[in-house]
Amino acid sequence: MDKKIWLIILSLLIIPLLAGGYLFFSKNSTTILNVAGEGKAKAAPELASFTITYAGNGTSASNALSDEKVVNQQIINLLGSQYGVTQSDIQVSFPNVGVNASSSGGINYQAANNLSVNFRKISSLDEAISKLYQTNKLSISNLIFSTDNARNLEDEAIKGAVKDGEIRAEKIAQSTGKKLGKLLSVTAQQTQAVGSISVEATKTQQTTGTTSTTFSPGQIEITRTVNLVYELK
Repeated sequence: MDKKIWLIILSLLIIPLLAGGYLFFSKNSTTILNVAGEGKAKAAPELASFTITYAGNGTSASNALSDEKVVNQQIINLLGSQYGVTQSDIQVSFPNVGVNASSSGGINYQAANNLSVNFRKISSLDEAISKLYQTNKLSISNLIFSTDNARNLEDEAIKGAVKDGEIRAEKIAQSTGKKLGKLLSVTAQQTQAVGSISVEATKTQQTTGTTSTTFSPGQIEITRTVNLVYELK
């Protein structure tokens, strides 16, 4: 058959299949359909991780370091006694000592440090953050919510992706006047490591006489994609 005629036939087959799949022909003239499916899964967060930045001050480096230790212990005591945060949930960095000129013309030493915290009482997170801000001059950053149930969440997303691919394949087969045959292969895209699924916290402000900051975790959502290869009959 003339080469131009073959190109016209292939174009007519490919145009209706752009929404998720395409056809190609193997050497034994079997028609093959390759289609992508997408699945999503959601879960409530079980862990909040964040960084606390704080500092101690003094008229000498040793005084600033001593003050830093006091602030450090106040933060740890608050998180431990009221919210069950254990020592294993906290990582402490080494303090960084700097010198600042005071308004009176003297020298002020500052020992700055960071605490990395894993916080599991999600329902009490807003209260804990408010108390931390009230207790000391500090800042909180890198607030991320995650789940311990990452494997089940991923499995659910993959199942949804396979189902989505099956539905797309059926529609594509019908549009070409064919029927789905045997499923030849299923390939899932490489996923991130279990336990690293996370979503950045959203921050909103509410005004009710006084201004407060609310951190809302919502839900964690992951998306997985699979490729399905079918015979068409």
